[in-house]
Amino acid sequence: MKDVRGNNVPEFKTLKEEKEYWEARGPLAEGREGTINKPKAKQKRSSFLAVRLTGEELTQLRDLAAKQGLGPSTYARILLTSVIEPREQFENLDLNEIKNMLERLETQLTTRIYEAVKESNKYNSSTQRGK
Repeated sequence: MKDVRGNNVPEFKTLKEEKEYWEARGPLAEGREGTINKPKAKQKRSSFLAVRLTGEELTQLRDLAAKQGLGPSTYARILLTSVIEPREQFENLDLNEIKNMLERLETQLTTRIYEAVKESNKYNSSTQRGK
């Protein structure tokens, strides 16, 4: 098997063997030097992130976005970018610092999503009572 750069990747006999291989060689492997790509001047948003949601979660996201007068993608982007620190702070970080920041981001996003779903449930309950 070849990886995306054309390097040979061995065939694995067990999941444990594959896990050990990638933990030693993957992008978050101990001691691995990484780079952060800086955005080009006036770069438009051309990258995207696919997020899997249940039908109920998507409906809740749409309802919350509509309450703000926004589309669901714009609303989700605002939620995500509101917890991401300014880019200038990322220039001299090592991989461990980035990993720690990503873990904090995950916690913050989980909390905000939980709060948004809770708010949506209150909204849905109040609109159903009014029917």
